[in-house]
Amino acid sequence: MDARWRAPAGLHTASARLPVEGELPSFDGATGWLNSEPLTPAGLRGQVVLVDFWTYTCVNWLRQLPYLRAWAGKYSGHGLVVIGVHTPEFSFEHNIANVRQAAQGMRIAYPVATDNDYAVWGRSGGSGLLLHLRLGQKVRAGTAARIDRGQVP
Repeated sequence: MDARWRAPAGLHTASARLPVEGELPSFDGATGWLNSEPLTPAGLRGQVVLVDFWTYTCVNWLRQLPYLRAWAGKYSGHGLVVIGVHTPEFSFEHNIANVRQAAQGMRIAYPVATDNDYAVWGRSGGSGLLLHLRLGQKVRAGTAARIDRGQVP
C-alpha cells in the first residue's frame, strides 16, 4: 500500500493462512490414467490439489473447462495440481478411447484418472453435483490464497 493511504480496517495484507481442508482421497480403483502415470496422495503432498470430477458430455462441466485449463496452465509451476477424474454418466462414456478422444479434442493436458467403476467418486463423497476438491498442505496455503485472489506467487 502507498504510504499516503491508510489500509482499511480489517484488510489483511499478508498471505492468508488457510486450513488444511482435508485429506486427499486415494485414487486407488481408477481404471486408467491419461496424461500421467498414476498419482497418489503421498506423491502430491505439499501441493495444492484441485480434483475435478467430470464427464465429457456434461454441459455444466463444459462451461467450466476453460477455467480449469487456464488455472492448470497458469499455476502448475506455482504449486497447483489440477487432476480430472472422469466418472461416466452414460454407457458410451465408459469407453477409454472415447474419453481419450474427448480429452485430446478439448485440449486437456492435466492428469486424468478414469473412474469407470466409481471407486474414486465413492471415496470423494460425490453427490451428483459439480464437485471440486481443493486440498492443500499448510506449506502451500499461501499459494492457494494467491490463486484464490488471481495472483501468481
